[in-house]
Amino acid sequence: MRVEPEDLPAEVARSLPGVRYLTRFHLEGDSSSKLVSQALTSAKGIARTIHGLVADAQTNELILPSGVRRLNPIVQASDQERYTELRMSWWFLDDSRMISTNGFDRLLTLLENVLPELLPQRYGTYEPLEFSYKEMGRKHFLEFLQNGAGRFLLWKPARPFSVNISFPKEAGASRQGFRTNRISVGVDAELLKQPGWQDQLRSFWEQMSLLLEPIYGDVHNLKGQPRSGWYLAFDPEREEHPVRSWFWRGVPARLGCAVVLGRDYQGLWPEFTSIAKNQAGLSFLSTGDWAGTQALEDILQRVPTQIASPELQPVEPGKHAFALREADYPIKWPFGATVI
Repeated sequence: MRVEPEDLPAEVARSLPGVRYLTRFHLEGDSSSKLVSQALTSAKGIARTIHGLVADAQTNELILPSGVRRLNPIVQASDQERYTELRMSWWFLDDSRMISTNGFDRLLTLLENVLPELLPQRYGTYEPLEFSYKEMGRKHFLEFLQNGAGRFLLWKPARPFSVNISFPKEAGASRQGFRTNRISVGVDAELLKQPGWQDQLRSFWEQMSLLLEPIYGDVHNLKGQPRSGWYLAFDPEREEHPVRSWFWRGVPARLGCAVVLGRDYQGLWPEFTSIAKNQAGLSFLSTGDWAGTQALEDILQRVPTQIASPELQPVEPGKHAFALREADYPIKWPFGATVI
């Protein structure tokens, strides 16, 4: 039977990624212990073959057969090796449920149930990171996030994942540009080759979008990322995301393999919403395979010029590199002032 992600028991989602089907074994009530043992052996054999798990309704036990693991280590040739990062990003304002209703508790619950690998091993505001999640606990980490506006927050999850978060003291127009709240989650794209993980990441992306209520979010495969974690100011081998940090200047022309549009942009881009999956005030559109070479530009026409982020003109030496003028923003801008 097909099982939708929202109907999947949390303990199953935590145990194995991408579970989407349920096969039931039924035995009569007076079956011998031998038949019960045979049924369990058969269930384990099927689960091992299809990379699944067994839920024993008699003992309330979840069983991972031998050889079946949630996540296999990704082999790294060396610290200097470059890799392709699958990066999921969201930009959202202070009227998002995430900010306006202290949604950090719901964020942690989502991670615990769908992607526990993203929970921090360590976190803090400088290196080396001051706090251990295991030692300080959930409550302390929630307070760290809730008091994080305007601070430099570092969040280190388990490999091969990364998290980048930034919350300005107040989202909106500033002298440097239009700031938004931003969360991005990165992972080595090799993970997409492991059973169930592409479905799990797609489900996580949609559920995070529903929680954050972004003005815009996307998924990109960014090539040439240095595995060591050290970045050069100019690195021609490293592919950059088209949106820089928390500064929002319109929909980027390069879309990647998935996009979610919030209400502010849906009416400005009807061609997108007409073919997207529309749910709870958001519009979702994705390619069929995040590990493939297809991009949304192959499905859609180009981003409408009136909402697209203009190319920044070169700045004079000594001047601030971010947009400072109304002319550096698209013609149609649904958020009031751009700079102050």
